[in-house]
This record gives sequence, C-alpha cells and structure tokens, in this order.
Amino acid sequence: MQPGRGEGYAPFRANGRLASGNASQREHYFENEDETMAITRAEASTLSKGRPFPKATLLAAVDILAILAGFAIALGLLELRPDFAARLQLVPARVALDLAVVGGLVLFFHASGHYAERRAFWQELAEILGAFAVALLLDAAGMFFLKLESSRLSVLGFWTIGCVALVVSRWSVKSWLVARGLWSVPAVIVGTGQNARDLALALLDDPLRTFHPVAFVDPLGEQSGTLAIEREQSLPVIAAHGDPFTIVRQFPHARVLVGLELDAFVTHKSFLERLSRIHHDIELMLPFRGLPQRRYYRTHWVNHDITTVRLTSGLGSRSQRSIKRVFDLVVASLLLVLLGPLFLVLMACVAASGRPIFYGHMRVGRYGQPFKCLKFRTMVPNAEQQLSELLKRDPNAAAEWLRTRKLKNDPRITRIGRFLRRTSLDELPQLINVIKGEMSLVGPRPVTAEELEAYGVYREYYLQSRPGITGLWQVSGRNQLDFRRRVHLDAVYVQNWSLLGDIVILLMTIRVVFSGRGAY
Repeated sequence: MQPGRGEGYAPFRANGRLASGNASQREHYFENEDETMAITRAEASTLSKGRPFPKATLLAAVDILAILAGFAIALGLLELRPDFAARLQLVPARVALDLAVVGGLVLFFHASGHYAERRAFWQELAEILGAFAVALLLDAAGMFFLKLESSRLSVLGFWTIGCVALVVSRWSVKSWLVARGLWSVPAVIVGTGQNARDLALALLDDPLRTFHPVAFVDPLGEQSGTLAIEREQSLPVIAAHGDPFTIVRQFPHARVLVGLELDAFVTHKSFLERLSRIHHDIELMLPFRGLPQRRYYRTHWVNHDITTVRLTSGLGSRSQRSIKRVFDLVVASLLLVLLGPLFLVLMACVAASGRPIFYGHMRVGRYGQPFKCLKFRTMVPNAEQQLSELLKRDPNAAAEWLRTRKLKNDPRITRIGRFLRRTSLDELPQLINVIKGEMSLVGPRPVTAEELEAYGVYREYYLQSRPGITGLWQVSGRNQLDFRRRVHLDAVYVQNWSLLGDIVILLMTIRVVFSGRGAY
C-alpha cells in the first residue's frame, strides 16, 4: 500500500528510491554527480502501487456525522423542557442554514489540513474551538437576517454539543488509525542541542502521538551513540558526516524536522540546502528563544530574497488584559457555584486533621504586589521548621529542593494532604484569589520573592501578568520539570497569550489532573 498525503515524503519512498518522474529524470535528478543515486527502472518497478487508505474521506464523513449527532442530542435534551417547540427548530430554512454552516466547517477543516496533515493535537483542538465559535455566530446571524423564530438556547446547544461530539469522535477515529499505523509517522530530528531535545519531548507529549521520534541526526557527525531526553528517555544519534542521504537511506518514510540552535544554521547551511532538495516536506522549528511567536506577520521582499517577520507580544494591550479579566471573573464564579458542595466536603476533611483549614503563602503578584496564595492546608502545622531541619541533615533533599523547589517524598505532608496534592484539589481555594483580582485562571506559576530573583531576565514577563492557578508548566510535566524550564514556559505564556490559548490550557489541565502525571 502506497502512503497517502503526509505519510510518504517524495521524491523518496521505500528503500531510499526516487519515486517520481520517468526513469531518465530519476537518474539525473540531482545537479551534482557526487549526489547522484543509481536508481534503475527495475528498482522503480518494485514500488507498491496499491490504493491509499481513504483517511481524508473517512475523517470528513465522521466529522459531518458527529456534528449532526450532536444536533440531535441537543434537540433531544431541549425537548425535555415543556415549553420547547421542536417543530420550530426544524423548519426548512433553518435546516438549510445549519447544513450550509456544517458544510463550511468541513471545508475549513479540509483547507486547514485536518484530514491530511499531521498536526499537534492541542493546536488542532484550538482551531476546532475557534471554528465552532464562528459557526455559532454565523448561525445566529443567519437566523436574524432570515427572521427565523428559533430558540436562542437551541443555537448554543447545537454548536456546543456538536463541537464536543466532533472532538470525541475525531479523537477516537484518529486514535484507531494511529494504533494501526495509518496515521502515525516516524520523525527524524536534525540537531542534537536543547532545541532538538525540546522538540522530541513535544512530540512525545502529544496525546495522539501522530509523530514518533526515532532518531537525532548530527549533520557533521561530531556526535554519535544516544542522546538523553527528559524523563529518562533517549534516542539514537545518527552521524550524517555532511551527507543528507544518510537520513534517506536509513529512514525513507520519516518526516524530517529541523531543531537546530540559532547559531548552528550558519554552520549547517549547505547541509540544509541539500536536504531540502531531497525532501519536499521538512518542518523547521523556529530557533528564536525568548521572543513572542504567536502573532507574527511575514513580509517577503521578492526582488532581494529577504523575509522580515514582525513580532507582537500577547498581553501588550489594555483590551487584551480586559478580555482576560472578564473571562477569569465569569469562569471562576461559575466554578465556585458548581463546586460549592465539593468545597464544603474538602473543608470538613481538612479540619478533621487539624487547624487551620486554609494556608496562605505570601507570593508575588502582578506589578510586584504581594498577596496570600490560598490553598487547603496539606502539611503539618510546623512545616517550615521541619523543612529547615530536613535540608540540613539530608543533602539529597537539599539538592532536590534547590533544583525544583519541591520534594517528591515530603515527610511534612498529611494523609489528606497527599490526596489533595495528587488531585490538585488543594488549589481549589485559589478561585477566591481569582475573583479578588490577585490571580488568574491561567498564568505564570505564583512564586515567592526569593524565587522571582532567580527568574533573571524573565522577571519582567512574570510581573506583567497575574499568576495563574494553572499554566503552561502544569500541563508540560508539572513537577518533573526543572526550575529553568518552568521559568522559560512562564515567559512563553506571557509573550504568546490568547483567550483561545487559555481555554486550551484549561482543557489540558483537566487531562493532566485526571492522569496524575507529575503531581506530588
């Protein structure tokens, strides 16, 4: 079976053979004789010509059925209301309008590569949420202009439940495809520095694992053996010795991702140019570290082959900060109402282990304003004294505290406290901090004045935003990350803030909390 779009990487296919063009074109594909590979007609004839699995058609059909099923579920739930008239929602004009919007959604997903390209799950989810928000507005506007007497609640229900149904069904189908090797793609990462390791970790962290890294490539061959990634994982390092054909010969079906450091692009310019002539589908990790990258605008000066990129920061304007604050107030208030019974039960459980119920630790807020970050008490009353004594007598614990500011086996934690920490329910009282304006639902990790000094040049980014109950570091490994990585993620969040990004991080937090990964 020949790979479909996004799986094979022309011009090479199985066994490193050139699989496009006629025989003479294949034999003379490369300009330089030292790059020519002997590929004969006999070799080309061995390539499989089977029909590719129709994944794009399957995914599009699943999306359409999922949205319509979501509409039916919403309609069934609304019919439970005695004052709801289902017949008014199914008039021909309303049905035609909704089908047109559904068709537009599917076309958008197709144009955006959701049915063919391999994308990061959370990026795809953000695009789905944004698309459904636009669809809801288009449906409401269409009913207004067509003067249809339909329930406003039906509009919200149709597109909300339809969105949930689509996400669940697409996740299920793509997981099924990944399990059968029909959607996952091996990835080879060019580079052996911190950028390459971070890129490999990002691929391993993706919930769908559409890319699975198989090796690093050292363009000059100065390094070989294996290269460790975080969480005790490692990958082999392939020494290319300046020959990009090394990747093609050993990994003919792999996606090539370039994760070089910024200064290495000059050193490996010739290697990358030759590699780009072999593989038509290469992904390049932007090597800029510490710069905002969410909003950028490209200008290409055609007559001089120069490209400029304009970068803008995420939380730079007053309107963006106001949007974030309104979102925090609305969601935090709703959560306090919905979780009120759970809040009272946890208060009673903590009170049974002693007093006080709440613990307020002084942290640095926006613009350097100190505040008490509220939590359910999870430690014994004399926790600070016990910590001081422990760090003095245990050098391993002292080293762990210096590295992460946490202890994996902390003897100060109570029995109920371990449960609260493992489930992250100890941070539930911070919703009060959010309503008071001291914290945000999503933001940098709240730190002490001592920790803030260790932020160095990233200190200004932290002070621009309210600390968050959750954030990028919590959904990227939590306590398994070292302090350096946490600081970097806090800066990245502030630079690239968006409301949709906050929503995605909240959804990611739910997954992390239920998995219990990295919590202690």
